[in-house]
Amino acid sequence: MATSIKMTSFGFDRTKMVHAALKRVITNVKEQGCNCLEIDGVTMHSFLGMPYASVSAHPHHIQKGMVFSGRPPRKVSRAVWPWKTPAGH
Repeated sequence: MATSIKMTSFGFDRTKMVHAALKRVITNVKEQGCNCLEIDGVTMHSFLGMPYASVSAHPHHIQKGMVFSGRPPRKVSRAVWPWKTPAGH
Protein backbone atom coordinates (compact mmCIF):
# COMPACT_ATOMS: atom_id res chain seq x y z
CA MET A 1 0.00 0.00 0.00
CA ALA A 2 1.39 3.39 -0.97
CA THR A 3 -0.67 5.64 1.29
CA SER A 4 1.10 7.64 3.96
CA ILE A 5 -0.43 8.76 7.25
CA LYS A 6 0.65 11.90 9.08
CA MET A 7 -0.82 12.94 12.42
CA THR A 8 0.04 15.86 14.69
CA SER A 9 -0.53 16.60 18.33
CA PHE A 10 -0.10 19.91 20.18
CA GLY A 11 1.05 20.40 23.77
CA PHE A 12 3.95 21.24 26.04
CA ASP A 13 4.87 17.73 27.24
CA ARG A 14 6.89 16.03 24.47
CA THR A 15 6.14 12.49 25.64
CA LYS A 16 2.39 13.08 25.77
CA MET A 17 2.40 14.78 22.35
CA VAL A 18 4.20 11.89 20.67
CA HIS A 19 2.01 9.35 22.46
CA ALA A 20 -1.18 11.14 21.34
CA ALA A 21 0.01 11.38 17.71
CA LEU A 22 1.02 7.69 17.69
CA LYS A 23 -2.35 6.73 19.15
CA ARG A 24 -4.11 8.59 16.31
CA VAL A 25 -1.92 6.87 13.70
CA ILE A 26 -2.62 3.42 15.19
CA THR A 27 -6.38 4.11 15.26
CA ASN A 28 -6.28 5.16 11.61
CA VAL A 29 -4.35 2.01 10.62
CA LYS A 30 -6.85 -0.22 12.45
CA GLU A 31 -9.75 1.51 10.68
CA GLN A 32 -8.10 0.69 7.34
CA GLY A 33 -8.00 -3.00 8.31
CA CYS A 34 -4.20 -3.22 8.27
CA ASN A 35 -2.24 -5.20 10.82
CA CYS A 36 1.23 -3.65 10.54
CA LEU A 37 2.66 -0.15 10.83
CA GLU A 38 5.96 1.28 9.59
CA ILE A 39 6.84 4.55 11.31
CA ASP A 40 8.75 6.81 8.93
CA GLY A 41 9.49 9.68 11.28
CA VAL A 42 8.71 11.57 14.45
CA THR A 43 9.49 15.29 14.37
CA MET A 44 9.01 18.15 16.80
CA HIS A 45 7.97 21.61 15.58
CA SER A 46 6.43 24.80 16.92
CA PHE A 47 3.88 27.18 15.46
CA LEU A 48 3.60 30.66 17.01
CA GLY A 49 5.33 29.35 20.12
CA MET A 50 3.04 26.32 20.47
CA PRO A 51 5.04 23.07 20.22
CA TYR A 52 3.65 20.08 18.33
CA ALA A 53 4.77 16.61 17.30
CA SER A 54 4.28 15.08 13.84
CA VAL A 55 4.29 11.33 13.26
CA SER A 56 4.40 9.95 9.72
CA ALA A 57 3.83 6.28 8.95
CA HIS A 58 2.86 3.75 6.29
CA PRO A 59 0.23 1.08 6.99
CA HIS A 60 0.88 -2.47 5.78
CA HIS A 61 -1.13 -5.66 5.82
CA ILE A 62 0.73 -8.91 6.35
CA GLN A 63 -1.28 -11.82 5.00
CA LYS A 64 -1.00 -15.25 3.44
CA GLY A 65 -2.85 -14.51 0.20
CA MET A 66 -2.10 -12.08 -2.60
CA VAL A 67 -5.40 -10.13 -2.48
CA PHE A 68 -5.87 -7.32 0.04
CA SER A 69 -9.26 -7.63 1.69
CA GLY A 70 -9.13 -4.38 3.67
CA ARG A 71 -10.60 -6.00 6.75
CA PRO A 72 -9.63 -8.68 9.27
CA PRO A 73 -9.74 -12.25 7.95
CA ARG A 74 -12.96 -14.19 8.38
CA LYS A 75 -13.97 -17.80 8.00
CA VAL A 76 -15.28 -18.73 4.57
CA SER A 77 -17.59 -21.70 4.10
CA ARG A 78 -16.77 -24.41 1.55
CA ALA A 79 -19.83 -23.37 -0.46
CA VAL A 80 -17.97 -20.21 -1.46
CA TRP A 81 -14.96 -22.20 -2.68
CA PRO A 82 -16.48 -25.21 -4.56
CA TRP A 83 -13.13 -26.33 -6.03
CA LYS A 84 -11.89 -27.24 -2.53
CA THR A 85 -13.12 -30.75 -1.91
CA PRO A 86 -12.36 -32.98 1.06
CA ALA A 87 -9.43 -35.37 0.56
CA GLY A 88 -10.35 -38.74 -0.92
CA HIS A 89 -13.41 -37.57 -2.89
